[in-house]
Amino acid sequence: MMDFPFPPRSLAEMTECALKEIGTGLIQLYQKKQGASPKELAKEADLWSSHRICEYLNTLPLEANILDEEREFEDKNAPWTWVVDPLDGSSNFSAGFPLWGISLALCYEGVPFWGCVYLPVLDRFYWAAKGEGAWRNQQRIQTCREAQYASHHLFGYAGSLPIPEWLQFFPGKLRHIGSIATDLVFFAEGKYIALCVLESHLWDMLAGYLIAKEAGAVLWGIKGALEPFDAQSRQEFSFFGKANSSLPDFPIKGKWLCGKDLEPRPFTQDGKEIL
Repeated sequence: MMDFPFPPRSLAEMTECALKEIGTGLIQLYQKKQGASPKELAKEADLWSSHRICEYLNTLPLEANILDEEREFEDKNAPWTWVVDPLDGSSNFSAGFPLWGISLALCYEGVPFWGCVYLPVLDRFYWAAKGEGAWRNQQRIQTCREAQYASHHLFGYAGSLPIPEWLQFFPGKLRHIGSIATDLVFFAEGKYIALCVLESHLWDMLAGYLIAKEAGAVLWGIKGALEPFDAQSRQEFSFFGKANSSLPDFPIKGKWLCGKDLEPRPFTQDGKEIL
């Protein structure tokens, strides 16, 4: 792997300043445009944020491709690729619901190396680098350390699909907040004991995925290995995560481990086994 041109913490400090400015601009845009339709407001905010983030990335001393939700893939024939979601949780943003954010990840030949998620309304900046741990506002974070599932635990669901029927079997309380990046960083800091992400794009999940992984989470793809990712891909990814390696795996060979005794049941949707 080529040498990274600056320390990960220095990149985090520079990026935090840039994203805080962009986040403030997004809040101001929402306040000015409340009469606009939700769809128009979200689109304008997405494009404005995308433009500002790309301006920032082009100031950095790193030759890198850019995969941005709102733009065509910018191919610089480089092994490094920035993966950008300029506004994750756009429906939340348009509705004035505070759980939305900006997601930015950097990967090398498909392996996530550095990532950050900024939640402007909460003023929380999360970041992680491969092998360096995960951080929130200068403090180290880690996933939930409990070794068994229980009814008081929160289980996160993120994705564009309706909540599947089989999630009702998990022995805990389900939460679905409408921002994949937010769900992943909440998972990383111990709010959820487990997480299911269905049909997310790379820009939705890559930064949060790395932050959760560096915080101690164990993550695996529903249909096979996740890494290395195709950094030019607009395909969708589905995966599970548990907070730590001491917890039992809940999907094993297509079965869901559920209930107090964690007995296996099949994955079903509308009465049909799907996994």
